[in-house]
Amino acid sequence: MAKFVCDTDEVSTIGDNISKAASDISAAIKNYSNNSENALSGWDGDAKKSFLTANNEHVKVANSDSEFIDALGKFVKESAQAIDELEGELSNLKI
Repeated sequence: MAKFVCDTDEVSTIGDNISKAASDISAAIKNYSNNSENALSGWDGDAKKSFLTANNEHVKVANSDSEFIDALGKFVKESAQAIDELEGELSNLKI
């Protein structure tokens, strides 16, 4: 079929790559958080509590960003599919 708008296979691949990047970021965040908490295992008191509180807030924000990136990847992929479907309809028109 003719490609009137874009190469939807390429756009779909980009969506997959964005979602994979989000997954990689999420794994890195989890690894960072675990390593930080393990490094503080010997700490005690206000310094540890203060660091963990700040760290948990940063992790929460980073996870939220990772979820947004994943949603963006899914949106790109769904958009490519919708464009492909519309192109199929256009290609069937007899003008």
